[in-house]
Amino acid sequence: MNHLPHVNEARVRAREKEMIVLRFLHQEIYTDFENIRMLLRLTKGTISKLLKRMVGNKLLEKHTLTLDTGDVSLWGITDEGIHAVGDNDHAPLHCFYPSRISLVTLNHTLMNQRVYIALKHLNWTEWINADRKVFKQQFPVPHRPDAIVRTPKGTITAIETELTLKTPLRYRAIMKSHIQAKEKGFWKHVIYVVRDEEYKKMLKRRFDHIEYIQFDESRHPFEKYRKMVSIFTLDEVSKLTQS
Repeated sequence: MNHLPHVNEARVRAREKEMIVLRFLHQEIYTDFENIRMLLRLTKGTISKLLKRMVGNKLLEKHTLTLDTGDVSLWGITDEGIHAVGDNDHAPLHCFYPSRISLVTLNHTLMNQRVYIALKHLNWTEWINADRKVFKQQFPVPHRPDAIVRTPKGTITAIETELTLKTPLRYRAIMKSHIQAKEKGFWKHVIYVVRDEEYKKMLKRRFDHIEYIQFDESRHPFEKYRKMVSIFTLDEVSKLTQS
């Protein structure tokens, strides 16, 4: 009998971990093992058991993709998992369908999730993915970032997860949209997240070649808006201390 409280506590903790995963996938639909490990900060063995149990309980579905670079295993939320979260007002309109995965955007989706998880651990809140209908309705802008999020001090910040780089001309158009968004009070700052230091240098160099932003008939020096933008690697994002 003395062991029962410990058993019950273990079950409660396990259920809490399940709900963390389900709430995350309630928003993201699917993810990979590494992102779940980053989300929960548990050992691989513990996460493997958790995922196996959740698949067995029909809360998640596992699917393995065979790519040129090797196999990629994904876990997605089922309708049973959506029901378990209980947030019907914000529930996704579909569960995980492997056939709906876009191989073109898969890596970008997973990296964007890593940015979200890193900032979540730093107490950044109110993350909204920009591909959601609610975002499009609330923030009518020419260019949608990947997401917006609120810093611990309340600053709404746009997130641009940049796996591949664009031309300076394209970045000029994107920055014009961000400036307009700031003027409308949508968000105040933009964070670009890249994979490593080399990409950070490359992106910085492309911003260096934006001479001006065109508004109607006038050209405004880009340097005037440069402080709106920060560039970080994914590793740097996980260690951010700025507000």
